[in-house]
Amino acid sequence: MTQSHESVASLPLLSAEKLIVMPRQRFQWHHVAGIALGFVIVLCLVSPIRKVNSKTFDAGGKWDALDMERDLTLPSQDQQDQVEVVDQAVHVMGIDVFYRLAAPPKDVTPTGVNILFLHGAAFNSETWEQLGTLQTFAAMGHRVFAVDLPGAPESLTQRVVDPNYRGDFLRVFIDSVEGGIRPVVVVAPSMSGTYAFPLLIQHPEYFRGFVPVAAVASTVLTSDSKLMAQIIVPTLAIHGQKDSPVNVKNSQKFQKLKFGVVKEIPDARHPAYLDNPQLFHTLLKNFIQHILDHEA
Repeated sequence: MTQSHESVASLPLLSAEKLIVMPRQRFQWHHVAGIALGFVIVLCLVSPIRKVNSKTFDAGGKWDALDMERDLTLPSQDQQDQVEVVDQAVHVMGIDVFYRLAAPPKDVTPTGVNILFLHGAAFNSETWEQLGTLQTFAAMGHRVFAVDLPGAPESLTQRVVDPNYRGDFLRVFIDSVEGGIRPVVVVAPSMSGTYAFPLLIQHPEYFRGFVPVAAVASTVLTSDSKLMAQIIVPTLAIHGQKDSPVNVKNSQKFQKLKFGVVKEIPDARHPAYLDNPQLFHTLLKNFIQHILDHEA
């Protein structure tokens, strides 16, 4: 594994030691629920949402009427095999964070799109490589990253980030990797919503697009109609048909976003991308292409 340690300053008034204070515990769903409730309380006290200052997005029509399954063509296995997935690490707020990077092959024209895949509590960055996700999207010309969040199985550290600072942690990671990769399309399944939603609310300028996949802590956003109206980041919410009724209901609320669309993967469970990776890849491919087609 290639080590790429970079010096990253801690957040103002916050030391790295204060950010990483929790020992990793055996995963329990009620732990995630408690963390989500904590975010509802904490984010009620944060500063107002910041305006997006990256590229201007014009949906060019009714966003929720888009056909995200319009193009079923994905890179072939031969094209995916041309992609090299490289192991990297970066120093973020006092800890080493492992990530995987897949860049477009030399004969593929880069799109300029960065994609960051987070993961659920029971998974890590390896999930996206085994699924062929990193190779698929790099073969399309995108630069693709998958991170091992602190405390993840087989991560470089078994410490986990205090829930109050997970948005800050993700922000510093995005700024530290490869000299900075924002604005980035963030894919956030399940538990990783506890990192993505605080960042989305406080720093939407970091997002070129957002793909919550039955993401925890979504009610921090969806329960506040005023906040929902301020989010203008293109959003594709995905859930599995066989996920819990609560998760399905929470996912469907993203339809209320100005640029929000919701897609259900038939016969899929909570980690819907595992049950139908081809449809998941197709939805994400068309979502990103639509963003590119309508950026000014």
